Amino acid sequence: MTTLVLITDLFIGLLLILAAIPLRKNLVAPNRGYGVRIRQSLASPENWYRINRHGGSQLIVWSSFVVLLAAVGFLLPIEEASLLFWAYIFLPAMAALMACLLTLRFAQKF
Repeated sequence: MTTLVLITDLFIGLLLILAAIPLRKNLVAPNRGYGVRIRQSLASPENWYRINRHGGSQLIVWSSFVVLLAAVGFLLPIEEASLLFWAYIFLPAMAALMACLLTLRFAQKF
């Protein structure tokens, strides 16, 4: 079960990085379904690109952290139902939450 959790963390981390790259590179125009869709980013195209670039960067950083920790997890003796096991289960969600919170804080400037 631990191996499945670590593989899942690796997959989710890599998937989030791939989803964040277009945001970081300003390749996503304002739209109805993809990107940081908050009041500040929808106020103008300039805000959209600035906030989404920051959000993409944050998601890349935090998702890279997930990938790194998952890779390290394969080297650790992690017992099921241990605190470390549960930390790995919630790791991708916590990383995404941190990226969201830091992006929302950045958007308050606009």
